[in-house]
Amino acid sequence: MTNWSLQSKFVTLLWSLWGLFAITVLERWVQAGWHWLPVMFISIGTGLTLWGHNQIKHWLTPLKYLDTLVSRVSRGQFDGRIINIQNHDEIGRLSWNMNDMLDQLEAYFRDENTSLRLHLEGQFYRKAFTSGLKGHFKTGLIGHNRLLDGIKDSEQEKHRNQLMSESQQLNSDNLICNLTTSQTDLTTVNDEMAEVVTLATSTANNAQNSRGSVNQVVAHLNAISERIQHVASAALELHARNQEITDAVQLITAIANQTNLLALNAAIEAARAGDAGRGFAVVAQEVRQLAENSKNASASIGHIMTTLQDETERMQDDAKVMCRMADSSRQVIVSLENCFVQFAQSANETQIRAIRAQDQSFSSLIKMDHLIYKQRAYMAISSGGQNSALIRKLKLNEHECLFGQWYDSQKHAEFGTTCHYAALALPHARVHAAVHQMLTYLEQNWVENASIQSALLAAMRDAETASTELINIFDQMVAEKHQTVIAEEQHSSHHH
Repeated sequence: MTNWSLQSKFVTLLWSLWGLFAITVLERWVQAGWHWLPVMFISIGTGLTLWGHNQIKHWLTPLKYLDTLVSRVSRGQFDGRIINIQNHDEIGRLSWNMNDMLDQLEAYFRDENTSLRLHLEGQFYRKAFTSGLKGHFKTGLIGHNRLLDGIKDSEQEKHRNQLMSESQQLNSDNLICNLTTSQTDLTTVNDEMAEVVTLATSTANNAQNSRGSVNQVVAHLNAISERIQHVASAALELHARNQEITDAVQLITAIANQTNLLALNAAIEAARAGDAGRGFAVVAQEVRQLAENSKNASASIGHIMTTLQDETERMQDDAKVMCRMADSSRQVIVSLENCFVQFAQSANETQIRAIRAQDQSFSSLIKMDHLIYKQRAYMAISSGGQNSALIRKLKLNEHECLFGQWYDSQKHAEFGTTCHYAALALPHARVHAAVHQMLTYLEQNWVENASIQSALLAAMRDAETASTELINIFDQMVAEKHQTVIAEEQHSSHHH
């Protein structure tokens, strides 16, 4: 009986009551005998019972529909409804309320599923409709719409992050190559500067050695000067000694003259003889005195001649020393000449390498300005196009940026004469065109549109390709310039 339907239970109860009533009436009838009144009561009771049976069936029929409907609801099916509701009693109101609840449930889940599905497909304009819903159904969809806003923000952030990730990956891949190029330039500059340092060190050593040679030459020249002064002094001494010799010779001449006179007198006196013998004694005394004077004069002349011989030998020695110093100075001067030739060569090589290092450094600076322009493009993507200062700098054309200003200034300068100079214009213009195209995509709804994101990334790839070509041509231009400089220098050296 526990498995019976509610209608069966009510009908069974009704007919049970009718049975008790009929038994009671029949019992009275049996006791009192035949009478029409019990028959009437039984007939009325039977009619009422039949009417009650039909009414119970009519009243409880919605419960059957409710049972079926609730069973469908338990299986997640909200499309069923109770129809033909004629009564407005509790069961009727329950049926109407059930239909209204199912309407709200169906609308709730339909809008929830539809809006969620469209949001997952990227159609963020569709929200769940809350009109017509009541209570927690309405507040639930309001919360669901807030969740959809979170999904929208999450999906947009996902797309933004995806674009940032792909653009940064593109940037990183090319940045490594660009940094490698800068590293190569800096390595070249470092090698050139190392060669310059080596040449400068060699020049300094040669200068130090030449300084010693110059000091030696100066010392030799000072010694020669001293020797010359000594020779001059010796010449003065010779001149003084010459005067003494002249005086001595004059003295000897005078003595000779006097001796002749005395000899003449002695001859005269000898002619006289006799008492004049004493005159011979006087003459003899005078002759002895003259002889003594002659002896002294001869000794003086011998001493002077010895002194002259010594001075002459010293002058000869000084002359030999000066000859040796002159020979040594000549060798030092030849060495200095060679050193100065090396100085000139080292200075020339240092100049060439210094110019090359300067051009390489300037090349790195120009390329760095170009890389900064590209990095600003990636920064503009990262900011979602909201940084107006970056956008303004990126909208410069190929003649307004730093690289373009340098390029236009070189038309009649040293780089403008190279073959690769003219080839820089096209890839440089392509870089700016690609970045400007990227900016147009950045102004559109790229967050919700994957095709715009793809086009944006494609524009940046075009910019990177043109940038790589530009940097390669720039390196070739610098190399071409210095090959020309080296060739001209070699031609000039051969000519000299």
